[in-house]
Amino acid sequence: MLAERERHHAAVMRLAPGTPLVLLDGAGAQVEATLLQDGAVVATAPPRQARPAQRLHVLLSLTKAAAMDSAVRMVTEAGATHIHPVLTRRSVAKGDKVDRWERIALAAAKQCGRADVPAVTGLLPLWDALELLPQDTARWIALPGSDAAEQAAGPAAVLIGPEGGFEEGELALTLERGFTPMGIGAWVFRADTAAAVAVAMLAPR
Repeated sequence: MLAERERHHAAVMRLAPGTPLVLLDGAGAQVEATLLQDGAVVATAPPRQARPAQRLHVLLSLTKAAAMDSAVRMVTEAGATHIHPVLTRRSVAKGDKVDRWERIALAAAKQCGRADVPAVTGLLPLWDALELLPQDTARWIALPGSDAAEQAAGPAAVLIGPEGGFEEGELALTLERGFTPMGIGAWVFRADTAAAVAVAMLAPR
């Protein structure tokens, strides 16, 4: 049986009995199914995994609302498993909108066929967010002019700066915490584009 929200969506879309569906459980499993009457469904194939193979944390410095929404959507599509909005000294502070970012991540996961949804943490100062990263995590920071990173061989994290860039002291302390600079292209990207490109470069394919 479809959840109430999905039954409503099926009704709005006027999906008829017999319509083929792809169902996602939100925890990594995907299954092909057929819609029956009144929101009932029947599986037509065995479940399969449709989730990223490795943990990939992305620390997103808070930007203007539209760019932040875009970044959350694109890093979900690119394969991030954990999204950590962070405050840096040059962040555009507009408040914690974790509920909105969770909804955007959920919609993006559905749209791209992921059967899991990235975990979105509440807004934290940069140094507090760094403490959330597991010890076994390879750490990268997107910086123009640096060498490109290879695809991550295990759990990884990437830090994306604000639209105005990091202050010198923030950058120095971040590098002291074990972050390696990574280049993401020949041009200067918007913060949301930089986040998507960096995640796509590191994510297992």
